[in-house]
Amino acid sequence: MLLMNFLCSWLVIVVIVLHVDIVHGGVGPDNCTAIRCKRHGPEIRFPFRLKGMQPIHCGYPGFDVSCTKDKQTVLEITPSSADKFLVNRINYTAQEIEIYLYDNHNYLKDSQDICFPRQIFELSSSPFEYSDAQRKTNYTLFRCPPSAERDRYQSFCQLAKLSPCLGNHSNKIYAVGDDCSEIHWMPQLVSCTKVDDYMSVPFIWNSVKLKWSRPSCKRCEEMGKTCRLQNEASDDQTTQDTTECLDVPKGPNRGKQTLKILGICALVTVLVGAGTVVYYVYIDRPSMNIVVQMLEREGDNLSMPPNPFASTSN
Repeated sequence: MLLMNFLCSWLVIVVIVLHVDIVHGGVGPDNCTAIRCKRHGPEIRFPFRLKGMQPIHCGYPGFDVSCTKDKQTVLEITPSSADKFLVNRINYTAQEIEIYLYDNHNYLKDSQDICFPRQIFELSSSPFEYSDAQRKTNYTLFRCPPSAERDRYQSFCQLAKLSPCLGNHSNKIYAVGDDCSEIHWMPQLVSCTKVDDYMSVPFIWNSVKLKWSRPSCKRCEEMGKTCRLQNEASDDQTTQDTTECLDVPKGPNRGKQTLKILGICALVTVLVGAGTVVYYVYIDRPSMNIVVQMLEREGDNLSMPPNPFASTSN
C-alpha cells in the first residue's frame, strides 16, 4: 500500500510539472516569450502580455490582451471596463497599435448590432493616446431613450451606438461626427440630450491607431533586442518604467521543453515499471509469521529442498 501511495504521489507531481510547462510555459522571468492568438495574428510581447497565460511581470499595467474563442486578439485597456478592442497589428518600434472598434463581420451582417466601446473617447486613464497619422474629427455624444427606429436608421452619416448597449429599458449613448450635416441626424435626436463634445477623435468607423510612450522600448527594438522592466522578476505591477534590453534567444526553447517533457515521461515509465516489479515480488513472498512457524517446527517435519551440490556417486 505504501508503495502504491508513493507511485501515485510521483504521478501527481509529474502531471503538475507537465501542466506548468505546457500551459503556462513554466515560471520565472525567462518564460515571457512572444506568443500569438493565431498563426498570423499580432505578436504579443512586452509591454503586452497574454492575460491568464503569462505571468504579470511579462507585461506592463494597461497592456493586457486576451484571445477570443475564434482566436482574435483583444486589448483590455482597463480591468474595470468591459470595453474590448480588436487588435489588427502592433508596431513595437513605433510603439503604435492598430485596433478595430467593432467586428467587421458583424458590420457586414447588420450594422445596427454594432456597439462601439465608449472608452475610445476617454483614454485619460489608460497608457494610450491617439496617434497623429490618421483621420480625425469632432464628436458630440447624446443620451437617448430606447428606440428601435433610431437603431435602424441608415445614412452615409450613421449614429454610432456606444457601450453599454445591452438592455432595452435604459438610455443609450450615441456619437455623431461634426462632418455630418444636421439635416441627416437631427430628426433622430429630437428626444435626446447632449452629453459632451470630444475634439480631434479618430474616425471610429475605420481602424484606430493608438500610441504609447511609457514604457519606452524603442532603443531595444532598434538594436534588435527584447525589452523588459528591470524589476521583471517581481509579480507586483508598478508604475516604474525603467526598462532594460536583452539579447534575443538564439533558438526557440520549444526543443528544450520537448526534451524535458520526454525525459520526465521516461523517468515516470522507469519508476512505474520498477515499482510494479517490486510490488509483485513483495506480495508473493511469505509473511514473517509463516517463516517463524516454519522455523519452530520439528526438523523432521520440514521438507528440505534437494542439495544441488550433493554427490550421487558412492
